[in-house]
Amino acid sequence: PNNPALFTRMRFLINADRDSSTGLVESGLIARLNANLTNTEIAQTYMNLLMFAGTENAQMALVNLADPVASSAPAPIAHHALHNLALLENPLPASYGMLETVMNSGAATAAQQNTAVMGLGAVAGTLSETNPAVAQTLANTLQSKLANAATDQETEIALLALGNTKQANLLATMQPYLAHSNPQVRAAAIWGLRNDPSEEAENLLIDMLDPVFSLDDDPWLDDPFDVPMAVMTLKNRPGKPSDNLNQTLAAYDALQPKPKGGVLVDDWNRTIGGDNLGGSLPGDFMWKSPPHATRLDAFARQSVKYHLNVPKLNIYKNGTVAQVIASLAPKEGNNSIQRFEYKLDLFGNTLSEIEFDVACGGSGGDEISKGTHTFLDYQFNYPIWAGLSVGVEVAASVNYIIDYSYAWNACNLLDMSGDLSLTAEANVHAVARGFAQVLVLRGGVALDVDVIRVTATGELDAVYNLEDDFKVCLALPLEFKVLDLDLSLFVERRGIKKWKPLYTETIWDHTVKEQEKPLYSECWP
Repeated sequence: PNNPALFTRMRFLINADRDSSTGLVESGLIARLNANLTNTEIAQTYMNLLMFAGTENAQMALVNLADPVASSAPAPIAHHALHNLALLENPLPASYGMLETVMNSGAATAAQQNTAVMGLGAVAGTLSETNPAVAQTLANTLQSKLANAATDQETEIALLALGNTKQANLLATMQPYLAHSNPQVRAAAIWGLRNDPSEEAENLLIDMLDPVFSLDDDPWLDDPFDVPMAVMTLKNRPGKPSDNLNQTLAAYDALQPKPKGGVLVDDWNRTIGGDNLGGSLPGDFMWKSPPHATRLDAFARQSVKYHLNVPKLNIYKNGTVAQVIASLAPKEGNNSIQRFEYKLDLFGNTLSEIEFDVACGGSGGDEISKGTHTFLDYQFNYPIWAGLSVGVEVAASVNYIIDYSYAWNACNLLDMSGDLSLTAEANVHAVARGFAQVLVLRGGVALDVDVIRVTATGELDAVYNLEDDFKVCLALPLEFKVLDLDLSLFVERRGIKKWKPLYTETIWDHTVKEQEKPLYSECWP
């Protein structure tokens, strides 16, 4: 588990054994999965490999694990199976049918039901181009879910699911909820606009930033939650950003205020690696204290992003592997209790929302998400020497972990303190393999290396009392290493006793030594 190099090698075996009449590798994976259901990390690794395989047998193995009635799998395994079904590249009717079953099943937990709702939206998004009729049917099911929502949370989950669908009418769906009294519902509606490519949706999101540029606009101080959510949504819209969007975000980053008196907002980002291979860990936070909150409110976001560019081979790939939004605030209707909540996005789809109550003072922490996923699998022929062409497969996998922790003391309104931390860790592994041989020549492409391993732990500390008012510090140390990278094509000529080098072409060569440095460190006021 948690070994992207081994994960990638297993993927090559799956690709080499696509014969449905034998499928020895796939059947072996299913057998090992069923034998390791009590070992969460190992089982989830096999499940992710089956998700990559995507065959009928592989999908049915995941369907059986997710079944809320027939499955005997432990709850974490059944929940992970829902994530896998939601992220399938070519989902079968049985797969999205199981998501709909779990969504409506009284035997499923509330968390499983919510993931199934959001997963159904992700499947609709996947099928929006390949099978638009089915995608529309699934979207209609979610529209009915929204129309029949009886609580704010049900409304929020339905909006998050519809935001995953990539349907053409997203703006019309989300717009009525942008003025909702519940900030979580508003946030879900704002986030849902990320997959609406229209200029109208972009302009609406840009207009939400107006309070930042006019600092005397009181609503921004009273509820700054909408502003960072709009920024995050604008930064996650697919396709090339417009000039207007680039200019607006640049102005926002330059003018973003740090107001005193109980409201603080800031963000950070650092790209690790080079132009060819690397990643980044963007994040942001918001703190509120009296008079802008009844006690202490905290909001934090942490993402894990990647990029892999090979111009020589015409490969360009980038995206967000995982993103977590966490908040800790007084519970609505009972300020003596804190409500902790986080949302998990995987590969652009919101798939989980977890929330629970904690006392006004206390601490805790847990793992939010861990996994290994493939974000690139590309096969092609490439001529490397006269008369010699090599079949190449380039693949990249990422292993990621995001954890949270909090320590809170908001029982005494005149003396409160708290910290909220998100830890992100990522390891991207890339492999390029190919080989060809004729009578006197042989050649191939070589790359098999951990390209980036990075860890960031962001900790927000806040203190509020009558003497010192409101003070906040953010520390974000960063450790990363990018190992020696050398992607090259090679040709060798047969000699009398051994093969001799004839031709080598370096596609890229990049080295960054292990480093540890502060990504961010600042205190206010």
